[in-house]
Amino acid sequence: MLSFEYGRTIKEEHFKDTLDGFWGIVEISLLSLLFLLIGINSAPYLSSPVWGFAFLVFILSMVVRFLIIAGTTTLFPHWRKELSWRESAVISWSGLKGTMSVFLILSFQVQHTGDHEMFLSLAFATVLISLVIQSLGVYPLSKKLL
Repeated sequence: MLSFEYGRTIKEEHFKDTLDGFWGIVEISLLSLLFLLIGINSAPYLSSPVWGFAFLVFILSMVVRFLIIAGTTTLFPHWRKELSWRESAVISWSGLKGTMSVFLILSFQVQHTGDHEMFLSLAFATVLISLVIQSLGVYPLSKKLL
């Protein structure tokens, strides 16, 4: 909020550049720290034999995401003219949501006691597969489809 307000009110360009640079460093630092903590917390769960099912969940989530995006764009005539199925596929593929998913998984872990190891293992494995495969594949897919 401060960055937005200062960006609107500051007239000197070098202050805006400095502010953007500061938030760029803060964002990278916080994401690095977040993923380090996620890695430390998720390591015990990733040794579970759920990887085959995690790949299936990943594929199904991609299909559902594509159907929702493509279906939504066909419902609205204005969006139908602007987005093709290729663009819907790229939007579906580039929707990396690892940090929010992991936050929800960790909050589930804190709130619920009992035997939930399999659920946590499957969730962490699916998020890891999603982050690795989607982040490596978004550039080639966008070059091929767009």
